[in-house]
Order: sequence, then C-alpha cells, then structure tokens
Amino acid sequence: MMLAIFPLPIVLLPGGITRLNIFEPRYMRLVTESYRDGGFALLPYKQSTSDTALATAQHSIASWVEIVDFSTSAEGLLSIDIKAKRLIEITSVESAADGLLRADYQELQHWPDKNELTKTEQNNKENKKLMSVLNAIFEEHQSLAALYPHANGQDLRWVCARFIELLPLDMKHKINFMAPESFDQCLAFLHTTINGHNNAPA
Repeated sequence: MMLAIFPLPIVLLPGGITRLNIFEPRYMRLVTESYRDGGFALLPYKQSTSDTALATAQHSIASWVEIVDFSTSAEGLLSIDIKAKRLIEITSVESAADGLLRADYQELQHWPDKNELTKTEQNNKENKKLMSVLNAIFEEHQSLAALYPHANGQDLRWVCARFIELLPLDMKHKINFMAPESFDQCLAFLHTTINGHNNAPA
C-alpha cells in the first residue's frame, strides 16, 4: 500500500495533533483518499528547501497521520485535525498528474517503548518538572488543550514529543528528533532548555 504525501514545514511526532487548512484540489483529493488508505504521510521540510525536491528524495522520515476531526468554515474552507500514529521511512515516491505525491514506506519505531522506560526515569525529579511545565502550558492555552482531550501528561515520551512540536526550534533540529535513537538527546536538550541546566543524563 502507498500513502499520499503532504509536504509541510511541520514536525509531528507520534501522539501529536495539529490542525490544517485544506484548499488545493490535490490535497482535497488526499483527504478523500486518506479514509481509504488509513491516513497519509506528513513530510516535514525546511522552509528554505523545495518541498518537491525533498519529498522525492529517498529515505526521508515522515509521520503517518490520520484525520480525527474536520470542519468547514462559512467561506467553505476545510479544516482537518490530524494525529500522528507512527513514523515511517519513505523509500520511493511517485507523482500523479495533479502533482500529488504518493510513497512506498517502511514503519519505524520512534524512541523506546513506554514499557522500556524504567520507573526511576518516569519519576526522576527533573522529568517530573518537564511534565509539570507542559501541563501548565496546556492549562494556559485552552485552544491547544482542546486538541488533546486525552492528553497523556504522565508519559515522559509523550511530554518530550509535545515540547519538540511546540518549541520554536529550527526545522533541522526538530527533524533530528524524529530519528529512532534520539530520545536521550531529546531528554538532555529539554532538561537544558526547559529546566535550565545541563546536567541531565547523557
């Protein structure tokens, strides 16, 4: 099975939700086909890079997303809420006549499974502080909280992923945290950036 590709300068990690406005005919078609295909691939790219050039490169990491809600404005603009199910590695790409890209892919394991994180890691004081800060952000920004009716603020991986999506980082750095072995690097980065010190575990 192939997945349609939506190239955007957005990084969405597993469990992440965002809202997109759809207006181009090819992406209206993507929305329709996504119900048949079980979703589509959200492919991040740096804004200084051609989306087509990056999308047609092999071995790019993308988010396999599904539509969880949609609405239409008074002007007829379609908005969709999408949720990342997992990450995939795009292995080949083909283009339709209208420019819609479709990809072959392989599924990727992103970061350790929740059960692989020790109780000590989950209950570490600095990790608990990260969870507390993110919960405070959600409480302050109700529009963000509304996207996550089932927020999982006690799951360290979930908390780290939401910070990477929300922080105003260069896209290159966000994309780096999509790599399967980047969890320890991400955790150390967040301890420095959010908790204000650099003595987090390596």
